[in-house]
Amino acid sequence: MDVYLVPAGGGRHVLYCEPAGPPAAPAAGRSGAIWRRLYDHFAAVLAMLDREHDPEHEAEHQPPSGFFARLRSRSLKWMAERVAEQRVLWRLQGIRQARAFHPDTLERARSLEIVRENLRADCRRHARLLGIDTFYLLVAIVLTPIPGPNLLGYYFSFRVVGHVLSVRGARQGLSRVEWDLEPSAELSELAALDGLPAAERAPAVHSVAERLGLPRLPRFCERLMTGVP
Repeated sequence: MDVYLVPAGGGRHVLYCEPAGPPAAPAAGRSGAIWRRLYDHFAAVLAMLDREHDPEHEAEHQPPSGFFARLRSRSLKWMAERVAEQRVLWRLQGIRQARAFHPDTLERARSLEIVRENLRADCRRHARLLGIDTFYLLVAIVLTPIPGPNLLGYYFSFRVVGHVLSVRGARQGLSRVEWDLEPSAELSELAALDGLPAAERAPAVHSVAERLGLPRLPRFCERLMTGVP
């Protein structure tokens, strides 16, 4: 598994990877029926998000027209951006070896320290959010008798499963994964773009993304560098 330590401005770095199939599924015989159902729904939504927000798919389709179509597109885009933040953690489940590319201006020891700092912070954050979203999921289940699809239930079930997988992946990355650190001049180029106007930054980010073979990296970097929540 390849992970990228992407500069996020202000000396910060975040872990990033691109889609490569769904997260590890619950082991057969060890998962209850409720968890399996939640995971199957999660995997279906994740596949839809990956399909609709693939750069090639977006280039081939016209922007949606109509209020509800635009609202759906924006909602899916918002969810896809949150997925990008957790994908590294999801994929770390079951992984024993991973390669982390880091800016070549960072020493190897410091890069490994940053990787572990990110994993510890993510583990704490998703454990806290898991408790919050589990509560909201239970509230949404109470609304099930109301006619129509339980959209709140679908949304919070997706979040709950995502948090569970994130906590598992973070713990795996901290305790079981053997990290191989590899310097990258391209990632150092990204760090040097911090503070530039968007019009000047965008072509340089696209150039780095092409050389790294990461087509979704520009969108991810733009959110990091603009501080979009």
